[in-house]
Amino acid sequence: NDGTVFDPTGLRANLTKLKGAGAHGIMLDVWWGITEPEPMKYNFAPYREIVEICGSIGLKIQFVTSFHQCCSAGDACYHPIPEWVRSQEGIWFKNGLGGETKA
Repeated sequence: NDGTVFDPTGLRANLTKLKGAGAHGIMLDVWWGITEPEPMKYNFAPYREIVEICGSIGLKIQFVTSFHQCCSAGDACYHPIPEWVRSQEGIWFKNGLGGETKA
């Protein structure tokens, strides 16, 4: 998932409805797996697009940085950590038995 905003027109329509219902803003996860697909190479384009849409409607955004995986491969909400991170040694949580969690 490269973070592409698949339906910006539909997103704008839904956000406009939220604004009309009295919402002042939205919360938006900023997924590490989308923003840094390669080490030190960043892509914030889909987030800029959403910022532009919200700004034109008058909605504020609260960003939440998400450095974890969301869902499983094949799920509509799947956002993995960057693939290059999985090859890193010594950064993973280890349980009492020494088993590592790489998700």
